[in-house]
Amino acid sequence: PTISQLLEENIRKVKLSTPDYRGMDPEEAVADFKARRANYMTVYQPVDDSDGPHVKIINSRQFIVNNIRGYLPLKVVHFVMNLHTLPRTFYLTRHGQSEYNLLGKIGGDSGLTPAGLEYARRLATFAKEYIGVYPPEGPIPTPPIVKSTNTNESVEGTPSNSDAAAATAEKSNSNDETNKSKEEEEEKKESVTHDDKDGIEDDGEEPPVVRPCRLWTSTLRRTKETAQFIEHPRLQHTWDNGDVGEWVQFRSRERRNLDELYAGICDGMTYRDIEEVYPVEFERRQDDKLAYRYPRGESYMDVTLRLEPLAQEMERIREPVLIVAHQGILRILYAYFMGMDRKEAPYVSIPLNSVIELSPHAYGCHEKRFCLMMKEEMIDDGQDEPVTSMPVRRSNDHASANGTDPILMMSSSSLRRTSATTEQNYSPTDPIMNAPSC
Repeated sequence: PTISQLLEENIRKVKLSTPDYRGMDPEEAVADFKARRANYMTVYQPVDDSDGPHVKIINSRQFIVNNIRGYLPLKVVHFVMNLHTLPRTFYLTRHGQSEYNLLGKIGGDSGLTPAGLEYARRLATFAKEYIGVYPPEGPIPTPPIVKSTNTNESVEGTPSNSDAAAATAEKSNSNDETNKSKEEEEEKKESVTHDDKDGIEDDGEEPPVVRPCRLWTSTLRRTKETAQFIEHPRLQHTWDNGDVGEWVQFRSRERRNLDELYAGICDGMTYRDIEEVYPVEFERRQDDKLAYRYPRGESYMDVTLRLEPLAQEMERIREPVLIVAHQGILRILYAYFMGMDRKEAPYVSIPLNSVIELSPHAYGCHEKRFCLMMKEEMIDDGQDEPVTSMPVRRSNDHASANGTDPILMMSSSSLRRTSATTEQNYSPTDPIMNAPSC
């Protein structure tokens, strides 16, 4: 794109969402901002070497760093060099219900329950039909060539060589086809079932266009099992700088800094156990959940430090990324992108069986939540609810407002963007949907 195209796109995507132009006609707002920019140009003075340490960023592609020194200034430079103006979306989800969730235990490396495996299957469908395709209102590029993992057969987009050869052979035999008798044609028509005809009919909708996506999990068993059913087709992808290469859709990448907050000597215990065995530690954690460090374990502040490189990488990447992780980890990432105070992070509601869609922009972050599996579906086997002891003493003071926001219920039989949705609420202290983690 040209400079003028980039400028126009930036004005419409960023500037029109500012408080100055809220509720204003888009075309009038664009014209007003262009006039404002013209006024800026009359007094604009470029920065040069005589102005001291500075960083010039040109279209988020060219960076001029002048005389920057010191630890914090260099960290700022590293951060801004990872920024870009392209839209990006993150999908955050906890692992499916684990055996420890069922028992109310924290930490550990347990596997999934049957309910957790069912959520993993639904997440795979959601990833394929929702995350992995461009939204109808979004940019639709030239359809990529999507290849199966076992063959070179073209599935969508530009025809493969084998498709072209088949088309040539069909054309060469067209004369033979025209010589067939009417009786044979009638027999063929009769052999087509009603269901086949329904499948052939054009419903008038354009097929969804696949978009390249990433998949990150922790190194723990329950997150890897949650991602096990997600498909990994191959496609040809063109990056924003023009490079072309093969892309493995949702290639799984295990990241140790996504591992759950380590509970040290309390790992594998319930909160009730901790209160009984280590009452002093329990009270200390209740008093300052953010800074409290489990004996021989971690605190939320410790986890925040190890998540810093990952947050910078999330600022850098262009493709949507699905992160299958843990409650404590996702709380920190959510708070970071939503601009929350870090003291609120340990109390953010990240329920099981839900996907949180975050779309950061210049003046905030859009959020959407999808519940892929209701609580009632997890306990319909007649068993008692999990034995938990959630520390809720401060729930009235610190419960995140987002925890009571409506959640979009996605039908397990249809997860398309056009699917009908209903609203469902779960309390931040719900012992099942907000099963304890750390």
